[in-house]
Amino acid sequence: MEFTNRRLTDKIAVIPNLKYFFGPRDDDKYLLRIVKTFEHKNCATIHISELGVFAFEFHDNGPLASIEVLELTEGGLVPIEFIENRDRVKTLLFDRMRYINFVAAAIFGRLSTIRNTNLTGANYCGADSIVSFARKEGKITLSSQSNEILNSALTHKLNTYHEKKDTNFRIDIADLSHAIDFFGDLLVRNTEFTQLDLISTLALHYQASILHSQQHADACLALNVAVMESLVNEVFFSYGIVGNRGAKAFANTPHTVQHVTDAQFSKMESWKRLEALHNGGLFDSYLKQRIDQLRKTRNKLVHGANRCTPQQSGESSTVIRDILSLLIDQPIDLTTSWSYRF
Repeated sequence: MEFTNRRLTDKIAVIPNLKYFFGPRDDDKYLLRIVKTFEHKNCATIHISELGVFAFEFHDNGPLASIEVLELTEGGLVPIEFIENRDRVKTLLFDRMRYINFVAAAIFGRLSTIRNTNLTGANYCGADSIVSFARKEGKITLSSQSNEILNSALTHKLNTYHEKKDTNFRIDIADLSHAIDFFGDLLVRNTEFTQLDLISTLALHYQASILHSQQHADACLALNVAVMESLVNEVFFSYGIVGNRGAKAFANTPHTVQHVTDAQFSKMESWKRLEALHNGGLFDSYLKQRIDQLRKTRNKLVHGANRCTPQQSGESSTVIRDILSLLIDQPIDLTTSWSYRF
């Protein structure tokens, strides 16, 4: 069986938020003009347009670099080589989308914090919502091979603009630059953690926050409790509480948590870890109380004995915000609202 091959595009554009616009209001023919470009060294160059299109150019030889895609030229038995190539392509796509959603979480989470508002308009980007693009004369040109999901987001934002409802959702370039710097700080901090993968963890938390805004309280809480447990573990490692590790420079909150060996830590149940952080002063009583309640609710969910309330799923986001404050230098808030009618 014969193949043809093509290179997977290294230029992907998405619309990660349905509300926000960037920079001063301009003529609609300039909505795709690039207002900010920044680099993630050895990974991607990222462009943001006034309309809020995020365009990613993945670097050759980087961790998310493009690969060859095999295409069958005739029918018949599908060879293993083709199946293995498809698996590699899917893995790369999902890794790219996790990274893209991490970027969105970092930037919009920080913008929500400095604007003192809930995260609004968040749009989780999947591999079915991407489109290739070109960059020319300071503007982003989207491929004509668009898709229904992206077209829907694009239409929504254009309608918002033409109806002049974008005024309250305009982000000035200074605030955007600050959020981009924060994203860079998170990348540096991620290299300093012992176990935590901040990119995966924050993307998962971002997904949970969107689920909350879509009124999927049970799923939101279940995901966020998993995130909580990962963060709790990293607090132990970063603060030098486990084994012969020293405390990281950023882990500077005073505490009296009792040191444990690696073997002791691996055998500690989750509730004992929480108790240790509380007794040692890293978790105050209110934070521990909320974590305990959310863990109990999650356990009941797993066994089908209970449902989660919107208040509980929303609380799970504020708990993650509070634990993260022990691990990063500036706060990030991915709390979303829950709309309803009656």
